[in-house]
Amino acid sequence: MSILRPLRAVALLGAGLAVCATTVSPATAAEPNWQAQPTYGTYNLGAGFSPDPYQVSVAAGGNTSATNLRGDMSGCINWGAPDVDLNYSAGGYPLTIGAQSGIDTVLIVYDPNGNWWFNDDAHGSNPAIRLNNPPNGNYNVWVGTYQCGVGTPGATVYFTER
Repeated sequence: MSILRPLRAVALLGAGLAVCATTVSPATAAEPNWQAQPTYGTYNLGAGFSPDPYQVSVAAGGNTSATNLRGDMSGCINWGAPDVDLNYSAGGYPLTIGAQSGIDTVLIVYDPNGNWWFNDDAHGSNPAIRLNNPPNGNYNVWVGTYQCGVGTPGATVYFTER
């Protein structure tokens, strides 16, 4: 089952799969540090970027449960800093942010409008979030492990307009 969430109920379509999204209101004290320097860098991409998909290697997971941000989220992330930041200049294409790994992972994204997005299992055990009309600006991305306490296995974050 695919779970895609930010808190205003929004229907998103991606890869022929309809998923429900919700957003969480901006900044509270009990949230990951989206203002910290990302662990694996900041990337600047504009509409029509190449290569597509653009990929970044990261280590998934962390020591803090995503349920601390919102009870319906799952998995564990590095609460101290995003894994990756994306500065994106939109241009009429949908934007998908996803992760791939050999283990079950989750994805949390803080978008330029201050919304928290969550997904688990969009493609098998790999998460993805598709934004049909993505805003310009900075996206903070965390890749977590679904099961806490499994260390920090390798993963790949990807950005695509396909």
